[in-house]
Amino acid sequence: MLDLVVEGNAYLDGALNKCCVGIENGKIVAIKKILKGDLHFDFGDKLLLPAGMDIHVHFRDPGFLNKEDFYTGSLSAAFGGISCVLDMPNTKPAVNSKKTVLEKLKIVSKKSLIDFGLYSSISSRTNISATAKVCSAFKIYLASTTGDLLFSDKNSLDYVLSKINDNGRIPAIHAESESVILAQKKQNPPPKNLHEYLRARPNDAEAQAMSNILEIMSHWDLNNNIKSYKNQNHETILKTNYHWYWQDLKKSLQTCGFNYEQWSTHDFRKNAAQDIYEDTRDPYAVKEFLNHEDFRATEHYLKNQGLLKNQGILVINLIEKLLF
Repeated sequence: MLDLVVEGNAYLDGALNKCCVGIENGKIVAIKKILKGDLHFDFGDKLLLPAGMDIHVHFRDPGFLNKEDFYTGSLSAAFGGISCVLDMPNTKPAVNSKKTVLEKLKIVSKKSLIDFGLYSSISSRTNISATAKVCSAFKIYLASTTGDLLFSDKNSLDYVLSKINDNGRIPAIHAESESVILAQKKQNPPPKNLHEYLRARPNDAEAQAMSNILEIMSHWDLNNNIKSYKNQNHETILKTNYHWYWQDLKKSLQTCGFNYEQWSTHDFRKNAAQDIYEDTRDPYAVKEFLNHEDFRATEHYLKNQGLLKNQGILVINLIEKLLF
C-alpha cells in the first residue's frame, strides 16, 4: 500500500490522460491507471503537474529581511508549485566564500519549507575549490548589482570558468557590460521607475557581455548552437536567444495541454505593452519596449489597440519629454 495517491489528468505518452500518481517516502514511485494508497486525493479532470524548480530567486536572507526572508519566500514558492529553489548571493553579507556559504546555510536551513541550494559569487578572494564543496553553483556578476559583487577582473574570466567546471559546478553569469551601463549613466539622470531602469541598462549591455563571454568560450568544446554565435553581431545574438526561449516556452505549453499554435510572441509583447501604457501613460516606454523606429509606429500601435483615443495625448507627452 502506497503512502499517497494523487489522481487527475497528467500529460503522458503525448496526450492528457486520467491516471493515478503513487508516492512513497516523498517520491513518485508509480504512475498507473489505478493505484491504492493510505491517502487518496482525486482531483477529477484537473491537471496534475510536477513541481517546478526555480534556479534564480532572491529571498534576501540574511540582511534585507524588510523585503523577504527564507520562510516567506519558500512559503510562496510552495504555494506556487515550486519544490526547489537556488538563492542568489547578493545578500548582506555577500556570499562569496566557503565561510559565508556555511553561515548563510546555518541561518536559512531553519526557515526553508522546501528544498534549496545556494549560489556563491566570485571575488578575487574566492577559493573556488573550497567553496564548490558547499555551494550549489556560482554566480558571476559582470555588471554592478546589489552589494559589492562586481567581477572586475575580466582577464581571469576564462580561468574562473574553467576552475568552476573542474570542480563540478555550474556558473551562472549576470551578462551585462559594465562599460556600456556606465556610458548610459553619463548620458541620463538616475532612473526613477522600472521603465527608466530598463533604458538605463540597454540591450547592448547584454549583447556586448555575451559577445565577450562567447569569445572566451570559442576554443572550448561546445555544441554547434553555441559555436554558431561566435561571429554574430549583438542584435542577432539577442534575436537568437529570444528564438530559443520561445521554442522552449512552446514545448512547455504543449506539455501542459495548451494549443500554443494559436499564440505568438506578438501576443506576449502586445499584452506587456498594454500594461506598460495603462500603468504609465508613457508612449516613450511603449516605444522602447516594442523597439519601434519612431513614434509614428508607436502612435499607430496604440490607436489600433484602442489605447489612444486622442492623438493630442501623444503629442503632449512627446513635448513634455522634449522639454522636461
